[in-house]
This record gives sequence, C-alpha cells and structure tokens, in this order.
Amino acid sequence: MTSSHLTSSSEALYALSWKRAQDGKIAFDPVNTTVIDANPAMEELMGRPRDELIGMTATELHPQDERERVLAVMGIVHDGTTLHTGFHIQRKGVK
Repeated sequence: MTSSHLTSSSEALYALSWKRAQDGKIAFDPVNTTVIDANPAMEELMGRPRDELIGMTATELHPQDERERVLAVMGIVHDGTTLHTGFHIQRKGVK
C-alpha cells in the first residue's frame, strides 16, 4: 500500500466515524470560536441542522449564564487539543 492510499483510507474512516458517532461532536475554529463542523448526533442534540450550526460562535450554543466561562475556556485552547468542558448546550427554542 502506498502512503497516499493509507492517508485516503484513514481520512475516509475518520469521516465515517464522525458521521456515525452516537455522541454529539462539534469542531470549533480556535481563533474565532466559530463552529466549523458538527456531526449528525450534534444536530439532533441541538435541534439545529449542520448548516445552521456552522458559523455560530461558541457562546451562541450555551445558556447565557455560562457564556463568560465558555469564552474564558475557549481563550486558552489554541493548539487544536480536544476539550471536554462540562458546559450545557442550549437546544434551539429553549431558553
């Protein structure tokens, strides 16, 4: 197998696992804290389609009383690491 074939297979496997994951996954641009991708499970959790989630800021996804803390945490993550925060998400239409 060539290196490019392995890369292509790895990318396809990653894309499939992202799409089929049972837990909601979301990816942010660490510089401006906007959503760059969301998997189908996250769409279901948020009550929003992927195209609506993409471009939203991290603060728009959380209840008002957590937004300051969300910004503080997002401000320290710039190296591409995975972050599990324990924040609540705010489903569309729920205050």
